Amino acid sequence: MSPEDFRRVVKRKWSVHKARLVTYAETNMKVDGRWVRVLMHRFILGAVRGQLVDHRDGDGLNNTRDNLRVATRGQNQHNSGPRRGRFKGVSWSKAAGRWLAQITADRKHRYLGLHDTEEDAARAYDAAARELHGEFAKLNFPHEAGATPA
Repeated sequence: MSPEDFRRVVKRKWSVHKARLVTYAETNMKVDGRWVRVLMHRFILGAVRGQLVDHRDGDGLNNTRDNLRVATRGQNQHNSGPRRGRFKGVSWSKAAGRWLAQITADRKHRYLGLHDTEEDAARAYDAAARELHGEFAKLNFPHEAGATPA
């Protein structure tokens, strides 16, 4: 955390806020005469109502400025992890007896094919995610060649 952010943050009492799969730091402060909950990442960036702040690495407690960025709702969703299963964008097709890869971009589902292994389907997802979501892509194999850092 930068020295100037630290000086601002240390003046407040912070507590843990668990939101589904991510943990955040929060405080209460008076805004326009009302007490409101403020999340540390929004406090640091000075986010206004309607602005979303995304954690590049998915760690809600890593509030360094280089890990924070303003994002649209869609960009923020691209950077989320898998809802269930091991890999994002991969599910088992019972009918086909193979692994199905798919991705959503611009509110459209895109079929990425059936694959013999779960890992191959995950790599097909990663290739499409890099192309469609750019720096907001949440990759299954971020350390493989061609991967953008998470």
